[in-house]
Amino acid sequence: MINWFEESVSKDDILKQLLAISSKRKIKEGTISDVTIDKVGIHIKVNDEEYLLRVKRIAVHSTQPRFGNVVDWKGPKISNFGHLAFVSNPAQFYHCRDGFQGQWLGNKTRRRILLALGTNDATTGKTRGKSVAYFINRIEEALHLEEKCLFNETTFKGILRIKVAPFWVEEPLRMSLFTALLRAGVEYNVETDNFDACIKKSVYLHNTVKAFEKFMQGFVSYSGDLQGSTSGWYQTFVSNKNIKLLVKPKKKTEKKVEEKSTEMVATNT
Repeated sequence: MINWFEESVSKDDILKQLLAISSKRKIKEGTISDVTIDKVGIHIKVNDEEYLLRVKRIAVHSTQPRFGNVVDWKGPKISNFGHLAFVSNPAQFYHCRDGFQGQWLGNKTRRRILLALGTNDATTGKTRGKSVAYFINRIEEALHLEEKCLFNETTFKGILRIKVAPFWVEEPLRMSLFTALLRAGVEYNVETDNFDACIKKSVYLHNTVKAFEKFMQGFVSYSGDLQGSTSGWYQTFVSNKNIKLLVKPKKKTEKKVEEKSTEMVATNT
């Protein structure tokens, strides 16, 4: 199970998360009287009964996703689930994530994209749009991103407009993972917090789950070589290969030192 823990959460937040995953642990609904955390796990008292939850981290929603104003939509009322497009007039939707990423790699400054939610029904579209937003926000919270995605509903509820956070466009594999996460997020239910079920249901994520878990631990950069635009997240990590090539990004100070060294070599030659 993929979980995260934030130290600033309230006891009520912890209880809500515990209840969402309590069926196997038989934790009954009640009032938390005490919570302590150590290297073993989380010790929690509910109705004076003590439980030990052996997980690395617990997920909580400490902030809401960033929602902008509703955007007027004059484009095609597309109902094909998961199709992607850049914000343009007219918008060209891609059914293939790799094809879309190939265009994206040509211009990483294009951060405003569109996601088809697979419905023409206004109520369903609104629900799916919010599911995607909360799903992506949960991941961005866990990664402690300073700037997160901005989501805009449109006047046609089957289209969600997204201003993608800079983090996702910095590296090709992040871009590829992001589009897979968008599709997985449509199934997310905020109330039941079915995050793991969404990951399992996605072929792209379920078959690369170990790489995804490592990514969520902060190993968000890829140190290997990618062969063309079709070498996306799935092709790179399917069957748990190449996971060791996921590394933590260099700090800004390290990058500056490396750039200066390159400049000195160039000057000397």
